[in-house]
Amino acid sequence: MRPNPMRIMALDSTDILGMLNELSRGDNHLITGKRICRWNADDPDSVISEYYRKQYSIEFGDDYRLNMSDLVEIDYFPMLFTAGDGFVCVAPEPREEPVLLLFHEDGSAMDTLMLPYPEVVRTEEEILDRKQFVEELFYHRSQYTHQVDWEPFPNKPMITNLGVDSLNRIWVQRGFELNPTFDLYDTSGEHLMTALLPGRDDTDHWKFSISKYGILAVPEDPESYYSVYMIGYDE
Repeated sequence: MRPNPMRIMALDSTDILGMLNELSRGDNHLITGKRICRWNADDPDSVISEYYRKQYSIEFGDDYRLNMSDLVEIDYFPMLFTAGDGFVCVAPEPREEPVLLLFHEDGSAMDTLMLPYPEVVRTEEEILDRKQFVEELFYHRSQYTHQVDWEPFPNKPMITNLGVDSLNRIWVQRGFELNPTFDLYDTSGEHLMTALLPGRDDTDHWKFSISKYGILAVPEDPESYYSVYMIGYDE
C-alpha cells in the first residue's frame, strides 16, 4: 500500500520531515508501519533520509471489530518527532519510555537521551475520564470508534510533545503532570530548566504544538474545537 503522510513539518524551503503510515493486510492480521523520514516537497515518494521505523502486527481473532482497539491505541499514541538546526529528534515510545533518539540530518545516529521520568499510574477516575474522552474523540474522527471496546493504558504517558525553539533547545512536555510542564534540554542532554503553565485547571485535553515562535495550545475536546491559545516564551 502506498504510504500516506500522517504528520509533517517543514525543514527548509525544499524538504519536509514527516511520519509516513504504511498498512497492509494478511489472511488474519494487519501490518501497520510508521516511518520518520525526510523527503523533498516536490517528490513525496522519494525518501532522502529515514530516521526511525517501527511495524506493528495486529491479529484479527474471532471478532475483527474488538481487535480494532489495538489499531486505535497505536494511532492515538504515535511516535513523536521534531527537528532543529542540524538534527532530528524522535521519541519512539513516548507513552512507555522517556527516551529521545537524536539523528544527524543524513539519518546517522547522533545520541540517545534517557530522561529521568517516573512511571505514574492513573487513578480509577483518570482511567474512566480517559476512556470516555478517547472514545468520544474517535467517534468524531473514525468510523471504527463505535465498534471498539477500548481500555486506556494504565500508566500516564511519559512524553506528550516535542519541539525545538529558536535557541535550538529541545522542549519535552511531561505527560504525567496535571499542569502543562516542559523540560528544556540541549543536544548534549543537559537539562537547562523546567517551565510550566500555571493557573489553568482546564488543560487536561489540550494538545500543544511547540515551535521557535512559541507554543500553540488547542483543546481536543470536540466542544472546544474552535479555541486556540498562543503561549509566548519568557526568556
